[in-house]
Order: sequence, then structure tokens, then C-alpha cells
Amino acid sequence: MARSSSTSAASVGDADAARDAGGLRVIGAGHGRTGTMSLKAALEAIGYGPCYHFSEVAMDPQVPRRAKQWLKVCEANGKGIDNWHEIYDGYVSACDFPTNLYYKELMEAFPDAKVILTVRDPHKWYTSAKETVVRHRETLTAFPFNIAGWLLNMHHLMKLVVNYSVVARWNMHRLSEEAAVKVFNE
Repeated sequence: MARSSSTSAASVGDADAARDAGGLRVIGAGHGRTGTMSLKAALEAIGYGPCYHFSEVAMDPQVPRRAKQWLKVCEANGKGIDNWHEIYDGYVSACDFPTNLYYKELMEAFPDAKVILTVRDPHKWYTSAKETVVRHRETLTAFPFNIAGWLLNMHHLMKLVVNYSVVARWNMHRLSEEAAVKVFNE
């Protein structure tokens, strides 16, 4: 593939070097439902892939291991975590939940990484989150899914989503739209 500028070539070269070294070059700080899947696709298209996204956690064949890693991070609120490089091994970029919750800690662990903040109109974000993330959380906590999680060895992932997602952290499933938007804007 031909590159149109030396900047593009250098950027892709940096991504290749980061992949080889096991370090993140780009950290997404935006909440889910703010274009993080599009950001993932864009980063991968310009050579900053693979990009770690919640879909990676959920679809990884090692989901119990990944979910356990993230539970440890979330339970410690990101403090004292010394295995960021292990968590992101093989990834050049990261965005979405749970990465966005710890972007400050990740900036310390990967000081050369660039940070991208995805944003969205807060009221549209609320509507989107309510129709997807909140609904998924409610589904995961209801029978038979709560039992199926144990049977399929997915209970760690379910605990991660139910207890530590933005919905849980902000009690979004209980907030009015105005209260959720206020928290989103802070």
C-alpha cells in the first residue's frame, strides 16, 4: 500500500514498533457510545491495530483470564496496577470500556502514547446508552442469563459489566436523563 506522506509512513512505522515492543501508542479516553467502535476501526485502518476495545474482552477466547485481569484493575480502582503491559500485550491502541476508566493511569504506563477523547451530544449519548448498555446490564442480571454466565464460565465478564461499567459506576440505570447528562459532562 502506497503512503501519501512521510508522516503516514512514520506513524505506521511507530505503530509497528509499538506492536513489537508491546506498548500502546494510542489511548481512547471517551466513554462507550461516543464513537469508540468507529475509532477502533479507524485506528486499525491507519496501522494502529489491533485496537483493544470491550468487544475484544467479550470475544477473546481467553475471556475468563481477561475479565479476571480487569476485575482486579477495577477492584483496585486502577491504583497500584503494574501489569498494564501484560493486559495490553499485542495491542497498539485501546479505547472503550474499561480502558477509558483508567486513561490517566495508562498515560503514566505508556507516556509516549497519544490520547484521543471521543465525545457526543450528552442527550444523544444518554439515549444510546439507555437503549444498549443499560438494557444489556439489566438482561445480564436477570434469569436465565445470570445462571448461564456461570455455566458458560462467563461470570467474571458479567461481574465486570454489571459492577464496573459506566452504568454501574454512575448508577445510570437509576438516574434521570438530566442527572446522567450532568455526570457525563463532569
